[in-house]
Amino acid sequence: MKSCTIRRAKKEDCETIAAILYRAFAPYEHQYTTEGFERTVLNAGQLAERLHEVVTLVALWEGTIAGTVGMQETASGVYIQSMAVDPAAQGHGIAFALLNDIETSARQAGKERLYLSTTPFLLPAIALYERFGFTIVPDSDHDLAGTPLIAMEKWLQK
Repeated sequence: MKSCTIRRAKKEDCETIAAILYRAFAPYEHQYTTEGFERTVLNAGQLAERLHEVVTLVALWEGTIAGTVGMQETASGVYIQSMAVDPAAQGHGIAFALLNDIETSARQAGKERLYLSTTPFLLPAIALYERFGFTIVPDSDHDLAGTPLIAMEKWLQK
């Protein structure tokens, strides 16, 4: 299996990241509210602005950006957001590579917990997170502009 390279996103990557987010989430668009989908599938301008607040990583696969994820250090751990792998590149371990990079960074920063929110209808994403060691937080139902969300977390052992 080929490996991918993970690096921090640059402003010039934002168009590609936006396209990957759209391609990854478009099959589920009908299950989101309009505003929920718009807040999930950010455009290049929104992504460029967010680079100042959210550490955004990209995964290079065969020389091109094939995946992305955002992470924010908080008092309670590292929050993972906007994870997507281009459908054409799925199945090659790109998402795991991104998650491994985040976990390594979290451990180096002394954080004990990774956490995220996802929609209950993104079953492939939930399965991926569970394979990586995340569990669903009981009674964590909340929403993103009317689109249901569940919380997941992974506690990091020292």
